[in-house]
Amino acid sequence: MSGNRATQDGGAIWAGEGLVSVADSSLGGTETGAGNTAGRNGGAIYAQAGGVSLSNDSVSGNTATGGSGGGFYSGAGGATLTDTPLSGNTAPSGSGGAFYAGSGTVSISGSGSLSGNAARNGGAFYVDSAVANLNTVTVSGNTSTAGSAVFAQTGTLNFTAGTVSGNTSTAGGAVGFGSITARLYLSGDVRIWDNTLSTGEACNVYLDQDSAEVINLTGLGTGAKIGVYVPDAMLEQRGVPGETFASYTSANEGNITNDSVKNDRHDFNIQKDTDAKKLFWGKVIPVQLRYLASYGGQFPPTNAGVGVYKSGSYYAMLHDAALSELAAAIFKGLTATELGRMTGTATYGGAFLVDAFPKQDNKPATMGDYITRMDWDIENQQWVVEKWDGTVVPLGNKRSPPISSSKTTPS
Repeated sequence: MSGNRATQDGGAIWAGEGLVSVADSSLGGTETGAGNTAGRNGGAIYAQAGGVSLSNDSVSGNTATGGSGGGFYSGAGGATLTDTPLSGNTAPSGSGGAFYAGSGTVSISGSGSLSGNAARNGGAFYVDSAVANLNTVTVSGNTSTAGSAVFAQTGTLNFTAGTVSGNTSTAGGAVGFGSITARLYLSGDVRIWDNTLSTGEACNVYLDQDSAEVINLTGLGTGAKIGVYVPDAMLEQRGVPGETFASYTSANEGNITNDSVKNDRHDFNIQKDTDAKKLFWGKVIPVQLRYLASYGGQFPPTNAGVGVYKSGSYYAMLHDAALSELAAAIFKGLTATELGRMTGTATYGGAFLVDAFPKQDNKPATMGDYITRMDWDIENQQWVVEKWDGTVVPLGNKRSPPISSSKTTPS
């Protein structure tokens, strides 16, 4: 079906209700004039309230000149696409270059891909209130002028494995949202990576919603890789150390690592609030365990005492429990040699604490170096620390804070 024209909706197929099934066919084409065109919605297919099933088809080179769904517009009936690529479709003034999903459930699986499509918003795929299931689908080379390559207004996106890469947008990255009620669920070896803004800046999952419920990791595989971009308008709420930006489940929790989830803008690490099942930004820093007896039982201590440095990936949410948990975790990981350096014996029965001392090439720290507070300066995009004597020091290094994060307490 190629070269068809409709002044309103559905360049090749218009469906009101009922089920439309198309198999082993081509809708549109890459040759000049082969694509189908609609004056409003659904360059190739417009389904108002019925369901559509496509199997082993191709949908390419179609245009919705004045509306949405350059290749396919699904109103309320949902759709199932199996082994059906959508490529080179456009909706220049609307949403969903390849596909627009209003409500219902849309499932795309098999060897299907969305590539080289373009629209004002949702260069490849636009989800209004629908649920979209994308299983092992590749989304690449799509462009949008005012939003993301894949966009969910209030609906749900479920990515199981698959790849979203090489997409470009003026604003909104590869995957974006229109409301805090939108949901993105990621599982398996899904990769949302190597997508950019038109400026060339990395921009993958674009989180401009003030919520840690939008992004959900529900069992990542070992090959998963996801970038998260938090724009300036939302940076202080969801994009700085200590602020949660996503939720996760216990499934394959060990695969949520600094290799699988990245901050697109800053050299931060991910941290887990294991009770709430939330992720927040952190930083790998050197911390120091010290033997409380070396302080003569005093707190705050009057001298730096004896200790060993250990590297921990840490930026505490500012409460004593988090600090104590860090101390316990690091202490359990000490070797007998390290323990001996602290206490003079490999047997230990005393108290310990984690101190916020900077590592100074193993030089003794002084109490003037004791850090009581560490903050992210949102205005100047840098770390600021306060010492025990009240002195506030801007670190200046925007990407590598060298010290621990908060006043510590004995545990």
